Amino acid sequence: MERTLGQKIRDERKKNKLTQKELAGNFITRNMLSQIENNLAKPSITTMAYLANRLNKTIDYFMSEETKSEQIAKLAKELMSDYKEDNCIEVLERLEALRVESPSIFNSNFIEDIYINCHFKKANMHIKNGEYQQALFYYEKLLENENNLLLNHELIAYELYVKLVDAYTMTGDHKKAMDYNQKAKELIRRLIAGKEVQDVYLLFSQNDNEAAISAAKNIDFEMLDDYSKARYNMVLGSAYFNLKDYLKAIKYLEKSITYYQEKMYNSLTVMIFEELSKCYANLDQHEKAVEYMKKAKISFEKGQIH
Repeated sequence: MERTLGQKIRDERKKNKLTQKELAGNFITRNMLSQIENNLAKPSITTMAYLANRLNKTIDYFMSEETKSEQIAKLAKELMSDYKEDNCIEVLERLEALRVESPSIFNSNFIEDIYINCHFKKANMHIKNGEYQQALFYYEKLLENENNLLLNHELIAYELYVKLVDAYTMTGDHKKAMDYNQKAKELIRRLIAGKEVQDVYLLFSQNDNEAAISAAKNIDFEMLDDYSKARYNMVLGSAYFNLKDYLKAIKYLEKSITYYQEKMYNSLTVMIFEELSKCYANLDQHEKAVEYMKKAKISFEKGQIH
């Protein structure tokens, strides 16, 4: 049975040979620590960060998924209250500390959204007052997580690039303004290309295979991210498979599997392996057909386990 939060704190305290009074210090009362250890009280994120630091552990070590969910909900409510009252600096100070103390809580979707919105809110206030250098501080802070923005928040990344173009232009840094203007253009092209893949998929799902293939020819393939490239190849491969053009189907399906094989045990992988097996069977290449059928079987069985 998994230990409770209180049990973990008590066990680590004893390992560190600390009394309750020593661990509580001047941060909380000994009585409060006793209640926490006996699961009669739940520590706040701030208290948990203090205890974890004193015990040379991360917050994540002590928290179960259920406890994390409770803390995220409680923290989000507190942060949103401060955000609405324009206490963005206080919110950001708490979140910067949380990023170090408990990455899994910081990276939860809602907490991350508050973090991003606070930076935009502070920067926009400075822009409104003509304080462009101060605004850049908050915009550039978001650039520290640029890869994550591009991966999970593409529209926000585009908005950030546009804001940076304006701010750098107003501060006279025209080279950076041009660089981010180019990034914004490329991102829009990538977003449009990704949307076009979605349109191709919709045509395919309506059994209009020829229309899907025709529409795919107009897509700027090089502007697609890895996920969209995989989907593009999968849809084209399946469309050619339905049209019994097995050589072309193999060409695209085998390209798509190079992405999906990293996520071997899902229904898409099984489908692609099965279609490849049927393609090779129809081309009388039975050894390859059996090879892919075995892969489909293994992938399906592993998926059932997962």
